[in-house]
Amino acid sequence: MAESIVIIGSGNVSFHLAHAFFMAGIPVRQVYNRSQRGLSHLATMTRIPVTSNLNQLITDADIYLIAVTDDAIQHLSLKLAEIIMPEALIVHTSGSCSMEVFSSAFKHYGAFYPLQSFKKERKIDFKEVPIFISGNKDVVITRLTALAAHISDRVIPISDKDRAKLHIPAVLVNNFVNHLYSIAFDLCQREGIQFEHLFPLMKETINRLSDGTDPSELQTGPAIRKDNNTLDNHRKKLGEHPEILDLYNYLTSHIIKYYEDR
Repeated sequence: MAESIVIIGSGNVSFHLAHAFFMAGIPVRQVYNRSQRGLSHLATMTRIPVTSNLNQLITDADIYLIAVTDDAIQHLSLKLAEIIMPEALIVHTSGSCSMEVFSSAFKHYGAFYPLQSFKKERKIDFKEVPIFISGNKDVVITRLTALAAHISDRVIPISDKDRAKLHIPAVLVNNFVNHLYSIAFDLCQREGIQFEHLFPLMKETINRLSDGTDPSELQTGPAIRKDNNTLDNHRKKLGEHPEILDLYNYLTSHIIKYYEDR
């Protein structure tokens, strides 16, 4: 029989996990959040009981899954330690926060880290989402692996330290790259260019990596070619956008140095 779960938090990760568990038939007994924001929509979609009152929290679930900001995890876990059963398994969904944040208050703890970018309004096929599992005991890893296997075909045990290391390149390829997309979008709007023209280029960049090739072998562009005429022309055109010019110059210099040092 699947273990029962209480989810703490109502953000993007919590929303998608609750929905994935619900669709997989996993008993999510409750979702708690300190405010009602986000809870009503979740309850409507999944019929999972929700509460914003910590005094009404179910105290005898098997697993408590905390999906909140990293800064709030420890404070919240100490509150939970006062009301839930001591044998309960408590985990967080963070990529960078150590599972040892629970060590002072719980005997069984770990991390349940889905490596994906989540937005409530976008559907996610959880079967394709890698879930990285950490635990303070072998039995914890076994339990979390079994739970994750209900919603994902890619379940990977990982040490606490390696999960934190993995989070850094995840930020680079998702958050930083998306920020560059945002800058490109703004520039297109300023110059009257359709951002959609860049979609085939963006897709091809990802497609080239699908066979596991080292990305450095696929680098193109004026920086790696040291095409100074093109670089200078770009700099002149970006003169009206000094904040973008600074970033352009930094990344250009970084690319040049990166390949000179290889």
